[in-house]
Amino acid sequence: GGNTTTVNYNGGSQTVQPSTYRNLVLSGSGTKTLTGVADINRNLTLSGTVTAATATNFNVDGNLSIGDGTSMTVAGFNFIVLGTTTIDGTLTSNSTTGTKTFDNIVISVTGEFNSTVDENYTLTGSLDVNAAATLTSGSGTWTFSGTGTPTISGTATITTALFSDDYSNTGNYSFSSLTVTGSGNFTNNGTINVSTTLAGTDGFIQGAGDILNFGGASIAVAAFTATAAGNTVNYNGGIQTVRGVAYQNLTLSGTGAKTVTGSTVNLTLSMQGTASAIGT
Repeated sequence: GGNTTTVNYNGGSQTVQPSTYRNLVLSGSGTKTLTGVADINRNLTLSGTVTAATATNFNVDGNLSIGDGTSMTVAGFNFIVLGTTTIDGTLTSNSTTGTKTFDNIVISVTGEFNSTVDENYTLTGSLDVNAAATLTSGSGTWTFSGTGTPTISGTATITTALFSDDYSNTGNYSFSSLTVTGSGNFTNNGTINVSTTLAGTDGFIQGAGDILNFGGASIAVAAFTATAAGNTVNYNGGIQTVRGVAYQNLTLSGTGAKTVTGSTVNLTLSMQGTASAIGT
């Protein structure tokens, strides 16, 4: 058929014919069995109250839409979406077998991305998570490798993230480990919370008016810039070494001794909690 050809399975529980589809819609109710279904040349849409699970390597060349009230399970096979994945229902990833690659992911107020295993994920675009949505990342690595001007926005917690190109944050994100590497910098235009590791061979740049809360031993990125107007860097862990750069606002909080050598503060130095400062 032409570019607008659509097949809609709109009954109750149904077996989807093994074939290559242009546009595939799974609607109505019940379980849609995808045995042998591997390629969607354009868009895959789930609506109503349907459930579906991949049963082989699965490619969506366009957009994936998981409607409110629906659920899709990404099982132990390769899974690739080249367009935008919009999650208004539930996407569950339950196996570390196979690679899982997305372009843009948008998780709405009713959406849930649930990684029940410690799988690795690759995003070649942006991530937008509504503050009321659920993102359970698992402990695998989320690799962000988009080109152009991709962003992370909204509110989410991701255990381990690696940014291999230019990315910016406009939301409120928490990480245990954040690594910047490859060919670009990470620019924080919101709030970033890093509990353990901030490292890598590229740069981390604080934007104007923004906040970095860091709880690890030391910031180990190749270049760290924190002089934009109104931005604040808060060392909120235990014993920490403060990166020897210029700061606009510097907060030393939490507990333990903060070793400060070679740092300058252009505006405000704040001591909070039971932290102490040593050095010059």
